[in-house]
Amino acid sequence: MNNEEYSPDEIQQLIQNEVDKRVNEYVSIRKAQCEEGLLTEATRLLDSILIAEAREMRDTLFQPAKPERPETPTFKKLDEDIPLKPLFEKRDSLSKKQPF
Repeated sequence: MNNEEYSPDEIQQLIQNEVDKRVNEYVSIRKAQCEEGLLTEATRLLDSILIAEAREMRDTLFQPAKPERPETPTFKKLDEDIPLKPLFEKRDSLSKKQPF
């Protein structure tokens, strides 16, 4: 460009056009950055909400009650005492009186 080819008004118009172009580029870049930031933050919040709801639902799931302890049985008492007697007739290997 040569200054002699353009009038001062045309130069001002070219400068203004370039400034407008750069401002529009800047605005579009900032909008894109803001949208990306908003989406990132919204995703983070949504994930947090979903995790909190899942934890809340897990805590309220039906869990069966613990069974009660059974009553202790009553033992029958014999009417008369039974005398004790050995279970085996032969002597065992631990008996003191063994013939050799």
